[in-house]
Amino acid sequence: MLTRRSLVKAAAGLPLAAVLADTGLARAAAANLAAVTLTTPGGQTVSTALARPDTAPAAAVLLVHEWWGYCV
Repeated sequence: MLTRRSLVKAAAGLPLAAVLADTGLARAAAANLAAVTLTTPGGQTVSTALARPDTAPAAAVLLVHEWWGYCV
């Protein structure tokens, strides 16, 4: 199994689509995620995945998936 550090080093130069297309890399990336459910001020419940670094401080990436259609 890949460690998070080796995954990040290997994937840093790859596009996200390339990482997700490789089942081994995608599985290693998903192994460290925690499922989180949030309730918005409007009362909607949304689910997300949270990845935390092994040590802090660490760099961060926020990925917001567009849910209302195609981004053009």
